[in-house]
Amino acid sequence: MALLRGVARGFLIAFLASASMFGAAPAPTDSEVKAAFLCGFAEFVDWPSLGRSDPVTIGILGRDTFGPLLEETVKNRALQTRPIVVRRVSTLPEALRCQIVYVSASEKHNLEETLRALGRANILTVSDIEEFAERGGMIGFRIEEKRVRFSVNTEAADRAGLQISSRLLKLARLVPAKAKGGD
Repeated sequence: MALLRGVARGFLIAFLASASMFGAAPAPTDSEVKAAFLCGFAEFVDWPSLGRSDPVTIGILGRDTFGPLLEETVKNRALQTRPIVVRRVSTLPEALRCQIVYVSASEKHNLEETLRALGRANILTVSDIEEFAERGGMIGFRIEEKRVRFSVNTEAADRAGLQISSRLLKLARLVPAKAKGGD
């Protein structure tokens, strides 16, 4: 239960604060949990080009499955040391202007190109596309025992010049990138 300290407690507090706008909901949806995690990631990643109080832009690339939920989560965050801005982006050049890019499942067919374009920029890539982290993304959501969990590819984050807090890494399943032939 030591994992409920620090990061997990912060995520839980932030989520409960954002979930309170929905009343006494029996259980959070997967989208609500993912929105809370996306906002929480901003607190536990260091971008070399940002100051500690600079805003973090979360870009949603592809079909938006969050709707207004992500903005509501940002607005109702309990632990807000960094301001967060949410944008919907439809092109890679637009995505390159964000610090976090959530790659929607609708972009699965372009995943290799997307990861190649964003992979060396100071951008945290996140998705729920199957084996996202193993395929070269940085944080991949997955459902395990009916709960949203996440995997982290630290090699991908290192290549992008991002430093992910050890407090966040303790909550993740760490995965190596799959080897590609000819690279």
